[in-house]
Amino acid sequence: MNKKILCMFVMTLLMIASTAFVSSSVFAETTTLNLYGLDFGDAPEGPAAIAYPSTGTFGSFPTCMSSGPSTWIQHYNFGAFFGPTVDFEPDGNGGTCPGGFPPYDQDECFNDGDAGLIMPDSYSISTGGVVIPCPGCVGTPLGVAGQTARWGIDIDIDVHNHMPSATIGYVNILIDWNQNGQWGDPGEHVLVNSPIPNPFDGALSSLHPSSFTIGQNFGYVWARFSITESQVPSNWIGDGLFEDGESEDYLLQVLQGQNSPPLTPSTPSGHTSGVTGTTYTYTTSTTDPDGDTIRYGWDTNGDSIVDYWSYLFPSGSTCPVYIVFNSPGTYVLSVIAEDIHGAQSSFSQPLTVTITQGSNQAPLTPSTPNGPSSGSIGVSYSYSTSTTDPDGDNVKYGWDWNGDDVVDEWTSFYTSGTTISTSHSWSSSGTYNIKVKAEDSNGAQSSFSQPLTVTIASNDPPSTPTLSGPSSGKVGVAYTYSATSTDPDGDQIYYWFDWGDGTNTGWIGPYMSGMTANTAHTFTSKGTYAIKVKVKDDPGGLESSWETMTVSMPKTKNEGFTPLGLIIAYGFDVDVKFLQLEPGEDYVDLEVLNKPFYLWHDHLQTINPGAFIRLYSAKGFFSPSSPFCLGICDDWGIIG
Repeated sequence: MNKKILCMFVMTLLMIASTAFVSSSVFAETTTLNLYGLDFGDAPEGPAAIAYPSTGTFGSFPTCMSSGPSTWIQHYNFGAFFGPTVDFEPDGNGGTCPGGFPPYDQDECFNDGDAGLIMPDSYSISTGGVVIPCPGCVGTPLGVAGQTARWGIDIDIDVHNHMPSATIGYVNILIDWNQNGQWGDPGEHVLVNSPIPNPFDGALSSLHPSSFTIGQNFGYVWARFSITESQVPSNWIGDGLFEDGESEDYLLQVLQGQNSPPLTPSTPSGHTSGVTGTTYTYTTSTTDPDGDTIRYGWDTNGDSIVDYWSYLFPSGSTCPVYIVFNSPGTYVLSVIAEDIHGAQSSFSQPLTVTITQGSNQAPLTPSTPNGPSSGSIGVSYSYSTSTTDPDGDNVKYGWDWNGDDVVDEWTSFYTSGTTISTSHSWSSSGTYNIKVKAEDSNGAQSSFSQPLTVTIASNDPPSTPTLSGPSSGKVGVAYTYSATSTDPDGDQIYYWFDWGDGTNTGWIGPYMSGMTANTAHTFTSKGTYAIKVKVKDDPGGLESSWETMTVSMPKTKNEGFTPLGLIIAYGFDVDVKFLQLEPGEDYVDLEVLNKPFYLWHDHLQTINPGAFIRLYSAKGFFSPSSPFCLGICDDWGIIG
């Protein structure tokens, strides 16, 4: 399809109006558009557009603007698209949908260089009605009917989002599972409004979209991949008018078949004789015809009942198991395999193991660890267990903190039967299966306990708190300061106020996330202080940054130089208050209370209520015995 250079793109911007997702009801109106600068779909629509040659089904997908039976989809584009570039298309299968049978050789076959599909391979329909792989493709299918399509393994597409105003993009995918030539049937909206951050460039699989189940019909299916600036409804059929984005349509293949079980595992390999209380290792392996992951079920007594299930292993990998035989006798070991879909093999050929009484018996398997089943990164949690040793030996415990059947931490020795506790913290979020085994003082080990599954979530620090309160005041007066912070994980929080005078509150709390902490402080000396506050969460103890404000004690006064002895105060009732008169000072501070105060120095000044003035001595320093007064004579007052 035709590529438009930047100048054409800019001219297109000048002619469009702001649009958002529009429902199909709008399509009954007559619309005249400049097709250059627009992107359309490509899936077949109309009586001459064959969708599935094997059944003779024609397409009714929302593609063509000028013909039915369906509506259509169109995009302007400002920065959201699939593949290496954006494709504006008045030709091919989209837009006006030229009559006759158009060749399917545009988006879905990569001929225009803008297609974003990474996997699987796409197909085309020749003019003779034959489905063929697109040029350069080998025909890799989406998968087998009924199985799960895995992102990054079975399906993926290249996505870009650079829309203006950091707009989040949304990817939707429709697949015509029932092959009726249209989308919208149950289960066909396989990916619904999967968010694409801004900016973003890369494979959709890296954003971990939701997986989906492939439909039950095999053969070829039409799929529409759309990225838009707005969300669409869950019952979307693939139509609409959008300000931004792109739609790409592909013909994909689904294979016939059902899930195949794993092959029968190999006969267990390991010791055929031994003594009680000793750990022995046995191994087996098998493959799955579908390449599925496999777990192994071990039968240790020949009754064809699984006594222990392993975790999942890749197809073809070796599975080890560690067995301690606590009683003498003959044991028959066999193993069965089960794939991730639940299909099982038959049991392997058995391995017979003869165990005799040893001089030392291993400890019994410890109890399942007891402790929290959820927590946060960096927080220490305590887990307990216990066991006994048949010989009464002291035992130590080996903890497997990640479920890989390898001891990560050994304790010291404890008396047989004692309940012990061990603390552990995790540095990464995830799900962990913790287990524990015991070893006696003679080196004999038990089996691992049953696992306890622990889910560890990420922990983020609280936000930097806000800080408010008076920025000035008087020495000796208590003032209240307030701080507020939130924790992104909803954890409880503690506040720490540092008053800048060598004192602090220490950690105060706990408070719920978002609650305000109020605390009072009295400054005992004049000066300027930097008050700081920070927050930590609980659990986790992660701290925020400091928030700071500056306060002055006492309040700032009028610093104008006004010599005593040269002041005439005018007023019938002078209403002032002495604030400052200390030995050795050459000034006196006054606060004007309820009435204006008039001063005459070299001009008349009006001092309004609430103001502070500082009067300096013209004759030296004040002391408690220095002669000075505030006199009122009729309407004239003389300060001197």
